[in-house]
Amino acid sequence: MMNDYDRSVNVENPRSAHLNGDTAVFSDLTARMLHAGVDNSSKRSVNLVDYIEWDSKEYNTYNHFNITEDMGIDDHSCGAPEPLARFWPLLYSPLPSDLPPVNKDNLILSAAYRGDMDRYVRLRRPQMIEQEFHAIILGIYNHPLWARWWSTQVPEVAVKSEDVSLRRAINARRIISDDITCITPSTPELLVPRRIWWPSVASPVTYVRLAQKRPDMLESCLRACIVADYEDAWDELLTGSSDGPDDSKVTRLSEVIRSQIYAEAKDSPNPHYLHDINLLGAARVEKLEADMYHMDDMRTARWMYSPRSTAQRVVIKNKPFALTTGERGSDGIPREPSNLGFTIFGMDAIGLGNKIWEQESFIEVEDMYSILDARDLSR
Repeated sequence: MMNDYDRSVNVENPRSAHLNGDTAVFSDLTARMLHAGVDNSSKRSVNLVDYIEWDSKEYNTYNHFNITEDMGIDDHSCGAPEPLARFWPLLYSPLPSDLPPVNKDNLILSAAYRGDMDRYVRLRRPQMIEQEFHAIILGIYNHPLWARWWSTQVPEVAVKSEDVSLRRAINARRIISDDITCITPSTPELLVPRRIWWPSVASPVTYVRLAQKRPDMLESCLRACIVADYEDAWDELLTGSSDGPDDSKVTRLSEVIRSQIYAEAKDSPNPHYLHDINLLGAARVEKLEADMYHMDDMRTARWMYSPRSTAQRVVIKNKPFALTTGERGSDGIPREPSNLGFTIFGMDAIGLGNKIWEQESFIEVEDMYSILDARDLSR
């Protein structure tokens, strides 16, 4: 009957429901935010939100609930009690009919990233939480069924920036799955994806057909051919056949090549692509080399597919997910949460009930081994 999100009561048409973590609890109301004061001389009308000193570390529940209808403003700032980290077992276990009192935001991010439609639809809040959108995008790239479901949730003619990003990610996933019906000569450029080779590649004929259908995607298709090592498709895209003349390649390459293709060719174990690029001449290659360090996106396929990672290995008690947005050259794809595996199994090794969590909010991999060494010595 009661909706804590919009502060309404439905007495005419109440519906039965299990507990789902959608209730504002008293501890949330103890978070307060300092009011910074009002300068009426600089504004025609006063907007209360403009005069609150927001601190997400102190007041992290504002986006969910505003039961008191004052947004928690006060003459001081203080955070609500840290939510219990009881959500951890629910990350890898079936959800009970009645969700226990946990911080379900992490469960929402997990469902979005894994493309779990049932979990996501049940758990999501009326407004997206921090990093939820990025998790959805990653899920679309990685899970075709998730992409198919999202294709029914956003309009074909996207207007909002979020819908544009979702539709572009869906189109990328469809291309990777060898479906190019989503791209037509009239498809707006904003909806045309450029990274069409990750997390997997399409068939060579798909890239050839796509470039024929949308000539402005030739560069992306050429890069995809390097990533997938489709040498024959590369030649066909540049010459119209797999054994076309080199002078035809030079002409076509000179029209479309940019530093992204050059960087990918340098990373490829197959010298065929770099050989063709070198036919452009030393001056052009030198310029490509110089431009490579000013790319919107310097991540080549080897970086994206490599099992190695420079990402910090750390277990954060209340935040197992850590996503960062991509640059515009990467279609805005967030970086994979490469820390997730260590986070889940690292917490198993350390133990959720370990007293160290009373002093620390996160533990790095080196510290984890120190904890395990000390545990072994005490036995």
